Amino acid sequence: PEQILITAGALNGITVALEVLIGPGDRVLIEHPSYPNALDAIWASGARPVPVAVDTADPAAVAVDVTRVARQTSPRLAYLMPDFQNPTGLLLDAEQRGRLAAGLHGSGTVALVDETLVELGLDAAPGAPYAAFARADRAITVGTLSKTFWGGLRVGWLRAEATLIQRLTAAAVRAQLSGPVLEQLAACHLLDAADATLPVHRDRLRAQRDALVRALAAALPRWQVPVPPGGLVLWCGLPAPVSNALVDAAQRRGLLLAAGPRFGTGHAFADRLRLPYTQPIDVLRRAVEILAEVVDILPAIDPGSAPSRLVV
Repeated sequence: PEQILITAGALNGITVALEVLIGPGDRVLIEHPSYPNALDAIWASGARPVPVAVDTADPAAVAVDVTRVARQTSPRLAYLMPDFQNPTGLLLDAEQRGRLAAGLHGSGTVALVDETLVELGLDAAPGAPYAAFARADRAITVGTLSKTFWGGLRVGWLRAEATLIQRLTAAAVRAQLSGPVLEQLAACHLLDAADATLPVHRDRLRAQRDALVRALAAALPRWQVPVPPGGLVLWCGLPAPVSNALVDAAQRRGLLLAAGPRFGTGHAFADRLRLPYTQPIDVLRRAVEILAEVVDILPAIDPGSAPSRLVV
């Protein structure tokens, strides 16, 4: 228990860790693309994100590239998602995690490891956690129940060595003295029932993912749609850099999505679109119908810029 700090969800834990571990001007290595709310928190801290490309077609390259960039830039922190990475769905195996941990250790970099989606393996299950390959003082694990059970359940945690947890706790209580007790009691109940409920949840997500993939293949055959082994989203490749325009036009038809550039730095990923498969199948099919309608009129749309919004 001395290695755990309860937080108000994963993003709260990430924010607390950033407050304690980095300052203005520090470098933070990030996967590229990455979770946009974490990117926002890094920018808000005054730190400088250092992107490393994530290629689902070559997972082994991630550890190699992270090691190379870490040696070149000496980041104080690396924000990583080795389990069904958001948004690409990349899953690193044990060998790749070991190489990643060794590479970051060599540069003196602490890893902030986001395990938000670790329980959502649909075709493959993660092996040993990243922390099993890292020195205790070089890894902080972030977890939450919001993706596993319900998005409104704001219960998460940080796990690190006890002396670091003391520093993280001191920072956390400046914002709130404690997490809501009722939600923590609900979390305990859900964890007790996890063996019965999680397989049902995974089966539902798998069916929704597969239905969305089939609908996209039928309605938008030019799109590239890699099928992730787990997680909650597809990371689709578009035939042109029209993600912002596509999202704006879809929003006017009642479909809310996040454009590709929200997941990166600069103007990257204008030819990408993240599609969650968390809705019922009929809703997903209707979403694809709207996207197909919008694609038909894209040449008449001003590309513009999609508005910044909170993304989960």
